[in-house]
Amino acid sequence: MAKTAFDDVERHWRTAGVGGKALYEYAVEPADALDWGLNLDIKGHRLSGFPHAIYRAAISATSISAPTPVYGNSK
Repeated sequence: MAKTAFDDVERHWRTAGVGGKALYEYAVEPADALDWGLNLDIKGHRLSGFPHAIYRAAISATSISAPTPVYGNSK
């Protein structure tokens, strides 16, 4: 189920070109569809087993940017 939500949010990130807070605000919808609560008040990854205690200070929703083109990639 986490993969389904991730794929939805990733697709939005790639096609809409949003990042940061706007991306997390979008992620509420797929989380709600799975009856999950998405806590936007915490820093770090929301749908994974990422080791937040190790990297907490370095990661935040504001550090996520819109996707950049990959040169040589036709996608």
